[in-house]
Parts: sequence; C-alpha cells; structure tokens
Amino acid sequence: SREKAGNLRIEVGALERAHGGTLYLSEVATLPLPAQAALLRTLVENKFNRVGGAVAVPIDVRIVSSSSQNVAQLIEEGQFRSDLFHRLSIVPLHLSPLKERREDVPPLVQMFLEQICRMHNLRTLSVGEDAVAVLQAQDWPGNARQLRNSIERLLILVKDQAPPDGIITAALLPSDIGEVLPTVGDT
Repeated sequence: SREKAGNLRIEVGALERAHGGTLYLSEVATLPLPAQAALLRTLVENKFNRVGGAVAVPIDVRIVSSSSQNVAQLIEEGQFRSDLFHRLSIVPLHLSPLKERREDVPPLVQMFLEQICRMHNLRTLSVGEDAVAVLQAQDWPGNARQLRNSIERLLILVKDQAPPDGIITAALLPSDIGEVLPTVGDT
C-alpha cells in the first residue's frame, strides 16, 4: 500500500504489513549478502528503515523461512551468514523430499486439484487410482511445487477431454508427467 506524507510517498513493504503476524521467506538462502545483513539487523533490533527513510519503524513479526539448498555448505562457502542462520533456526524442521514420502502424493494431488479447479472455475475433477499410482511412482525432484505445476498442466491439457464422471485416468496423463521440463532459456 502507499500513503502520502507531505510530498513523500511512503511504500509499506512486506515486513510492515506482517507486523503482529508471520512473514514467510521462501528460499532465504538466495538472499544476497547485503540483504542478509539487513534482515539480521532487523531481527536483532526489531525495527527497520524503509528504503529512503530516515526513521526506524518498529515491528513485531515472526519469520518463517525455508530453503531447498544446503545452508550449512553455503555458510562454509561464505555465501550465507552463520549469525543469520542461527537467528532463523529457532525451531528447525527438515522435510524429506516427496520421493521419500510417496504416501503424501494422493492427498496433495487431491488438494491441488480442488484448489486449481476452484481458482479457474472448472468443474471438480478427481484422479483415478491408476493415475495416482503413476503419480506416486514419480520422483518429483521439484517436490510439491513441481507436483502442483504438473497437476495444473494436466488440468489445462485434459479439461475438455475429462470423462463425464470427472475421473482422470492414467491414459490421460502426459507421458512426461514427473519430468522437469525445460523453461525459457534452458535450451
């Protein structure tokens, strides 16, 4: 949000909007070192300066962060601050990759189907047992994000072909369903 103060325009950022609540920082290990230093200072002092601001803004915010990278190795390589790691690691959780939790695939698939159908105003579809078995057999190197993207892609591809009962069978799954597809610039 934006507020005007005299002739200055004040931008309210994520930290300020999260005041009194929780802010999730995905892939925190990708923050550049200067941003890591600023985040650490904010966590230590419970206040921050807006970009271009002269007055410190007090905040009360819980930070939840995640990384798919090996943060210990990044610390050894000087790419991630150990003091920030220790400040963020109050309650560390390790989540095994999806390929080690294949039993989680069916409920995730159903949840993603419902979310995506609702988001795109599609009739609710479900995945048949044969298709679920195919999805469980995949390694999903991109974990739940890759699975969700694959379900969204599947819905785009089959929305006009889905049978009247709304059950997507293995025959409707693309042959590359669990593969990491190249993105723009990966050629």
